[in-house]
Amino acid sequence: MSSAKRLLLATAASVIGFAGIAVADTPAVSKIEVDTTFLSAEGSNVMSYYPDLASDVEQRIRARVAPSDDPTAPTLRVALREISLDGSTLLPDSKEFNKLEGVMSYSGGDEEVTMPISVSAEGAPGTSADGMIVIEPSTSDYYNAMVDVFVGAVVDAIPE
Repeated sequence: MSSAKRLLLATAASVIGFAGIAVADTPAVSKIEVDTTFLSAEGSNVMSYYPDLASDVEQRIRARVAPSDDPTAPTLRVALREISLDGSTLLPDSKEFNKLEGVMSYSGGDEEVTMPISVSAEGAPGTSADGMIVIEPSTSDYYNAMVDVFVGAVVDAIPE
C-alpha cells in the first residue's frame, strides 16, 4: 500500500482517539439520514465494493452525537457524493480510494448549516527511514480510517 495510506491511517488513529468526547459537546439530534444515491451513478462501482457505506457512516455518527426522541430536535442529513481514486469513480479490484466527499445538512431551531465535507489522502514525500518497520494497513483498516475521518468532520461541523 502507498505512503498515503500509512499517513491517513496515522491521522485517523489520532482523530478516532477523541471520538468519545464529541457526544457531550454536540446538541441532541432526532434524525440522521445518510444518502448514497449519488454514488450509484453509471460508471461507478463504489457501492458494489462498499454496500454498507451508508449504515457505517450513520452508525458512526450516532456513536458521536447525543440522540433525541423529541421530533422538534435538530436533524442531520449526509449526502455522500464521491468516492474515487485519483478522480476516477471506477475503483480498481483492490478497492482503493483516496477521496471521500459529501455534503452535511444540519437543521434545528434557528440553525441551518450546509457544508461540503471532503477527505482526501495524499502521500507524504520521501520514503521510510532505513531500518524502520512499516506495517501496511489492510483495505478494511484504510476504509475505516477514511470513514472515521469523514464522520469526524461531519460531527465537528454541527453547531454547538
